[in-house]
Amino acid sequence: MTEFVDSMVAQALNEYQKFNKGEGKETDDPYCGYVGKYWSIGLKNSHIDGRTTYHDARGRPFRPAWSAAFICFLVRAAGATDAEFLFSEGHVHYVVNAIRDCEAENTTAAFWGRDPRRYTPKVGDLINAGRGSAAEVTFRNVLDEYGPKVAPKGNFLPSHSDLIIEIDTQRSVAITIGGNVSVDTVGRKKWELDDSGILVKADELISVLECRK
Repeated sequence: MTEFVDSMVAQALNEYQKFNKGEGKETDDPYCGYVGKYWSIGLKNSHIDGRTTYHDARGRPFRPAWSAAFICFLVRAAGATDAEFLFSEGHVHYVVNAIRDCEAENTTAAFWGRDPRRYTPKVGDLINAGRGSAAEVTFRNVLDEYGPKVAPKGNFLPSHSDLIIEIDTQRSVAITIGGNVSVDTVGRKKWELDDSGILVKADELISVLECRK
């Protein structure tokens, strides 16, 4: 692995431990401050933490999702620059950008967006899937659903990304860490791999972002 990948993985594991291995909740101390750090470092926004509350058009309160801030924190803290990665509070913007970088063979990009059905994931890659109203969006249709505009000005699609921290070939699983999962925490997931090392749920994913840095 590269120094960049080693740094992302080490930081993800550190944050997982700091969140009491997925037991800590964003609104409690000291975890709300950790969420603030993800926003501040990852997206250069020092005005949000785990307790920040906004109100929608109907006056209903909500806390801003921070899963993309968590990924951006890992990527920026490991040394990626704005020229190498599109830091955004919406996963889909940097994902579409990475898919376009892959199509253009942009060698300066830190990640290339790969077709999950044809790409064997490795440690340091990001797994991205649609959720909510974009649950049916996959690699096959994401560019059409997103639209032709240059990210991040395209249409927003809700999604989520996790960082691969380990490939367990004996159990045929990829292990990931992501933010704002389960009960608003930093948590781990296991993703099954088929005999060729492809993600079993590849058909349901938007992309696997290949780390190239």
